[in-house]
Formats: sequence, structure tokens, C-alpha cells
Amino acid sequence: MHIRLVCTAKKIAPSEIEVAENYFKSKGFEVSKGEHLHSEWKQFAGTDEQRAKDLTSALTDETVDVIWFARGGYGSLRVWRLMDKTLLSNTTKTLIGYSDMTVWLNQSFINGSKAIHATMPISFKDSTPPSLDLVSDYLLNNTLPHWSWQTVECNANIEVEGKLFGGNLSLLHALTGTDLMQVQEPIILMMEDLEEYYYACDRMLINLCLQPFWKHVKAVVLGGFTSMHDNETPFGMSVLEMIKSHSPEIIVIDNAPYGHQDNNLPWLVGKSVVVQVVGNEATMKYSS
Repeated sequence: MHIRLVCTAKKIAPSEIEVAENYFKSKGFEVSKGEHLHSEWKQFAGTDEQRAKDLTSALTDETVDVIWFARGGYGSLRVWRLMDKTLLSNTTKTLIGYSDMTVWLNQSFINGSKAIHATMPISFKDSTPPSLDLVSDYLLNNTLPHWSWQTVECNANIEVEGKLFGGNLSLLHALTGTDLMQVQEPIILMMEDLEEYYYACDRMLINLCLQPFWKHVKAVVLGGFTSMHDNETPFGMSVLEMIKSHSPEIIVIDNAPYGHQDNNLPWLVGKSVVVQVVGNEATMKYSS
């Protein structure tokens, strides 16, 4: 299986992906790099055009099976504007990443193509073994990565089914009004974020709750909201409480093991799952 490493966001040095390259080779993957993977233009991994060229090349190379984005940061939406969308809509390749890669995850959901919300090469050195091995097991053996975890704020008896959709809260907010939020079927909405202010999360959540896609949300499953900020006067609500205050009828399940954290377990975008909570014990299992 051939993995192409590309970067559509922030610049990345060769030394920052050495651990990932060694891991891929230990699993028997063939690994190649985008031409401009280590280019630099301002804060980005090359100009918008160079980053778009690398992604286009990976999408059109018949030998490439998996496009694994090297890191996040910011920049993918700039690249998305330049892309030939037919290449994205017709691809049979699997796209992997998270955070700023929510752009490509949403595109894959809308197209019905393959994508995995999972850790990226820049973070391999700190990732837990399951964060890495569950992805490779799926790619090599088609083994579905079921999860179980303990909730913190959600204590209930719940079972809900839908297709996995979502990613980074800030990116979901940025994508409102674009084709990448045109959901027309029941979804399990997953959200995580890093270093945001609580009041800013509340503002973004109000917007999302007012969007047309929200009527298709069967439940929200929150991942890590990591290294969050607050003002001198505390905002006073958790992210779960914010969502419930704006959309009281929605099911919200917290503390799922994914996001900007070492234990960033993979989930398969667009796959149908059943999420169940009994007390504080939660599970997510694929139904198709």
C-alpha cells in the first residue's frame, strides 16, 4: 500500500516526520512525499498553488492508495478554493488527517469517498499505540476501530445511530455557507478543538445550531477540547453545557478519545455507527 505525505497547511521540517516515516516502513507501507512537502512560504508549506499542486498530484497518481496529511495549523481552506473539485469527488483514495484537515474530511463525506479522522505524522512521536495501530489495522486488514470510553458530564441511557461527520469546531464554523456543510442525512456530529476561548466556542456553536445541517444531527460526540482559555471572569459553562443551552433537545456525549491529544483514536468519516451510553460507559461501534 502506497502512502503519499502532503501538507496543505503549516510548514513542516523533515525532522518532524522521521518517526512517522519509520513507523510506516515498519508496517510495510510504501511512502513517498509531495514535491513541496517541505517548502516554505510565510507560515505555510509552500504557496497555495504549490500545496494544491501536491494534493492534485497525489489524487491523480494511480499508484497512490492513501493521502496522509502531514500536519495541521492553517491553510487547507485556501488550497480547497484552488482545487479541481472533480478530482476530490471522483477519488477512490483514502484521505487521513484532522484539525485543519476537516476541510478534506467534509469534502469526503459530501462525496461519499474514504476519509479517516486520525493523528498526523507530526504527532506520531507522542501518539499512543492505539492511535497509530488502529489506523494501520484498518488500512491493511479492514479492521474497524470500535471505541469505548467513560463520559464525564453525560450520565444517561442512550442509543443513537448515524453517519460520522465533523471534526474541528473552528473549521466547521468557518465552513458554514459552503458546499462542505450540505448534509442531507442523519449524522453523529463529532467536534474537538485546541486553545480556544470558551466564549468563542459558544459563539461558534450558536452559529452551527442555526445552520440547516443541524436538523440532521442525531447526537454530538465531543472529543478533546485541549488547552482551553478563559477570561478573568470565567465563562462558566462547559462545551456540553453550551450546546444544551442552545439546542436543549440534542443528545451530547462528552470525553470521547480523539482530538488534539496523545490518545487520538481514528474514526471513519461517513460510516454508520451506533453510539451507546449506559451510565458513564460509552461505546461506538460501526453498523456498516
